[in-house]
Amino acid sequence: MHYVEVILPLKLGWTPVYSAPEGTPVGRRVRVMFARREYIGVVSAVGVTPDVAAEKVQEVLEVVDGLADVTPEEIRFWEFIASYYMCSVGEVFKAAYPAGKVRSEKIAADAVEKASQTARRTAEAVVATWTKRLEKLRYRLKKKEEAIPAKKEGSKIRSLLEEDRARIIDAIHNAEAALEAAVAQVALLEAKAPADGRKAGADASLPRRKAPGKPEVLIGTGRGGCYAEAARSVLEEGFQVLVLAPEKAFCDRLEAEFRELLPASIPQLFTSDISTARRRKTADAVRSGEARLLIGTRAALWLPFRRLGLIIIDEEQDTFYKQTEPAPRYHGRDAAVALAGIHSARVMLGSACPSLETVLNVISGKYDASCPIPNAAARTCGSPRVVDISKERRKNGMVGAFSRVLIRAIGGDFGDETPGESGKVVLIRGWEKPDELQAQVAELFPGRDDIAVMTMPELKREGPGGAGLIAVMQADAMVSRDDFRADERALQLVAGLSALAPRVIIQTAVGERFSSTRSTEDLMAERKQFGFPPYTRMVDVTISDVNARRLALMAGELAGTLGGRKHLLQTRPSAVQVAEDTMKIRLVLPRDSSLAARKAEIYKAVGEFEQARKYQGHIILDVDPQ
Repeated sequence: MHYVEVILPLKLGWTPVYSAPEGTPVGRRVRVMFARREYIGVVSAVGVTPDVAAEKVQEVLEVVDGLADVTPEEIRFWEFIASYYMCSVGEVFKAAYPAGKVRSEKIAADAVEKASQTARRTAEAVVATWTKRLEKLRYRLKKKEEAIPAKKEGSKIRSLLEEDRARIIDAIHNAEAALEAAVAQVALLEAKAPADGRKAGADASLPRRKAPGKPEVLIGTGRGGCYAEAARSVLEEGFQVLVLAPEKAFCDRLEAEFRELLPASIPQLFTSDISTARRRKTADAVRSGEARLLIGTRAALWLPFRRLGLIIIDEEQDTFYKQTEPAPRYHGRDAAVALAGIHSARVMLGSACPSLETVLNVISGKYDASCPIPNAAARTCGSPRVVDISKERRKNGMVGAFSRVLIRAIGGDFGDETPGESGKVVLIRGWEKPDELQAQVAELFPGRDDIAVMTMPELKREGPGGAGLIAVMQADAMVSRDDFRADERALQLVAGLSALAPRVIIQTAVGERFSSTRSTEDLMAERKQFGFPPYTRMVDVTISDVNARRLALMAGELAGTLGGRKHLLQTRPSAVQVAEDTMKIRLVLPRDSSLAARKAEIYKAVGEFEQARKYQGHIILDVDPQ
């Protein structure tokens, strides 16, 4: 018997084993029965030995025709995600190949197969028609040739018979040519279709790139030129380029930038709003190894890359790279670096103010920050002006949502040695309602049509448009979480806005958080002192239950269970109420070579707790919470 392991789109702690037809390879899609339901799974290993009696092993119901094989690189990537982010490979498979995507692939494959069969039947019918006609013509020719000798030489009837014979011979020549073309068409259609009716998969013989150097970190503005030069080089070698952005707004901006910098290439967007057919065509092209420049959000990581040569991760510090629901709860930046390692691809990370995780990787030598950035200092921005709105209110310095400092600045009075017109002004609203803020603008600055009110996502999508002043009305709305990452987010907000306009004003109730005197070095020192990431790793265990009494009981028991494994944790955990129906246990793990083993043991302990208490579906694990 030929036994195979099959990944199913389910949260399972093991990989089911089935018997399959001899020769079924890794990556083949198969239809199987599990717990009385049918699923389409992926063969992840062959030649395995089942741990149950052979008669208890179910057979594969069908080797699914029309679906391309999953690449070995995809399976390796899924296994990494499952291991690092403490989930099952089945949950990762479900994210990479959701049911809707599989249905779409199958429908498209069936339609192609149906069209192919129709074309073959039509071509075969043409062959049959010409064959039959040729037989009739040859029979008529035979009769004419038999009749001609019986007629007198030079007679009119003999002449007519000879003319008929000549016409029949010409018709035979034409029919033979048509038959030959029809036979060739049938052969061509048969050659295009794989022998087993499946859709052509990946070519395993595609060459790989040489191992690249360390991931490169580009800090500051003017990164587009470095991105374009690296992408051009990789595309010319015939490899694929993936440009990641945290949100679709960034993708649109990057697409326009690459079209300008690389006019010879055609960057393609891979975001949530493109059609299913376009997604499928892009996946087919990527699987075939075709050299392409793709720009997308973290979902683009699930594409079946075959010749990936470069991954660019722009705005790598952005929190939108983190997937929160559902599992796998992965971080797009870190997953991209792992994917690049699987493909031996070059990695570039760009940011005006990198995450502290990236900073530590540079300090430790894991990443390289030596890549020059042309014109990085082309725009010299002054330090942002921070206005403490709590203090302003105490001295009647606020007019609605505007501090008097901001009102003067919009009027051109910046309180320094360079007074003058503010030019275009962009107001970034936080908790303010847009209509109310627009009304205040009209009242305070009548006749001004150069004051734009935006949200932060709108600014990311549209850009500042040459604004001379950007003002954040309530910065605490953008850095509202009062946890250990709040100061880092504030520093990144300041750096990002300072790169967009010569003057920035930030209104906040926590002025010290946005102070320009704070530095990355200060934050790194604080994190190290208190044992926070990036010097440690964190796992949040979240328990949700509508029954408050049961929630408290289970959370307390689980915290005790995990806390009893002192060899795994850096600090003793406790359950903390974060909502009426939710409690959280934060686990702090040392950042060392034992991290993978520690997480595996924690994952196993939580699974055993769920099974023993019959408490499945209430607990989620979030690695590296943001």
